[in-house]
Amino acid sequence: MQIETYDGNTWVAYLDISGFKAMMKDKKKALDALDHFYQYGYDVLRDHADRYRRELAGGPAMNGLFFSDCGILFLRLNNTHAENALQEVQPLLDIVATLSRKMIRHDIMVSTSIAFGHFRYEERQGFQVMQKNMVYGNAFVSAYLDNEVNEPRLKPGHCRIVLDELAPLAPRLNQGLTELRERKMRYQGHLMYYWMVEHDDDIGRFQEEFSRREAHDWKGMCKLINTYAHGPTRTQRGTEANVGGANA
Repeated sequence: MQIETYDGNTWVAYLDISGFKAMMKDKKKALDALDHFYQYGYDVLRDHADRYRRELAGGPAMNGLFFSDCGILFLRLNNTHAENALQEVQPLLDIVATLSRKMIRHDIMVSTSIAFGHFRYEERQGFQVMQKNMVYGNAFVSAYLDNEVNEPRLKPGHCRIVLDELAPLAPRLNQGLTELRERKMRYQGHLMYYWMVEHDDDIGRFQEEFSRREAHDWKGMCKLINTYAHGPTRTQRGTEANVGGANA
């Protein structure tokens, strides 16, 4: 389906498959990862479009572009002002969470950076063997750089919101901490969105367990995220995590 030109202030997410360069050493594994990424990307956008038509009349539509091991998602907001931006981001967070949960079932982590600001998508005239699409704007640049370059580096499988355009609102973030907790978010220079946890109280435990595996255990990181995203209840998980930590 053709994506119509968009030009305005909105939320943009830049996603990529964590560790894809290493994955390419196994051609079948890399191709399988791309197949899952493209298929699930299509599925979640289609489901959102169906729900948008049925239930979310007046809410934001969403579009996505997928290429190589990367994806761009953006909401079609009507030039939202920064003061209202945090109230508009939830549909994008839901899509990121759904896509990430689907991917981690195959031990594939997706890292996502999200930014607010100006964004323009324009489909250009193409040839039979080539199509041109223009994507630009400070929201896209901020999300891309945060994912690929910025320090501290984005951890595999994680999602965070860049506060460049929202920096003037940062002092107000603590006032809205109750709302942020309901969204499983934390202010740590960025807004971290812990899509993989079921309850706010799980965040601290998840951070500790992930840090123990981060430097040396890629499979362990995948298994941990999968356990939190699809595993047992919080009480059961805490018990099993302590046992797993003792055996690691």
